[in-house]
Amino acid sequence: MPGTRRSLIDAARGLTGSFSSRNNDYRGAWLPGVLLQRFLDGSGAAVVVDLVQHSDGDDHLTDTIRATYGELLRSVLARTGLAEDVVATASITIDFRPREPNWTREDWLSPRAVLDRPTWWFEAIVRIEDDRGHVHTAADRNWCWPETRRLPIGQSTSMPDGRLSGGIATTLSDAVHRRFRQLAPRRLGR
Repeated sequence: MPGTRRSLIDAARGLTGSFSSRNNDYRGAWLPGVLLQRFLDGSGAAVVVDLVQHSDGDDHLTDTIRATYGELLRSVLARTGLAEDVVATASITIDFRPREPNWTREDWLSPRAVLDRPTWWFEAIVRIEDDRGHVHTAADRNWCWPETRRLPIGQSTSMPDGRLSGGIATTLSDAVHRRFRQLAPRRLGR
């Protein structure tokens, strides 16, 4: 039975949750921190990655994000029975804003301590527009600090295609697919 376009909002929610997840590694480091370090300009920055179309100015990091989350979007469409041409545009925007004060646990009741480094809020926003012009948007908010360690980190090593091997880190794609396989049956009502 074919899915409906309403399932695109669930796909958008899944993509934002996956991006903000602590399991979202890029070469052994948390991807939002790596993005922040790469694109930080001091006052805040927004990074937009088109999940459907390739841009010539993209670097390896944004290409990896596009490939991973574009593949994830296509797999969700396939599982819900929607054709790929239902999606006219899809993008993920990561908006960084300074976070002050730099408490360890901003929203928790437990004791807090000031961190010795600046931290930033980030909001991952996925926007999917279907072929009928309806926009499906989801957002997730979290915080990170610029990832300044040399990559790859620890025992993780990068393979030529950007995937990881060794160590405790898994590939971004594998972690995302594992999480979606866990969530997909509940979202589809199975």
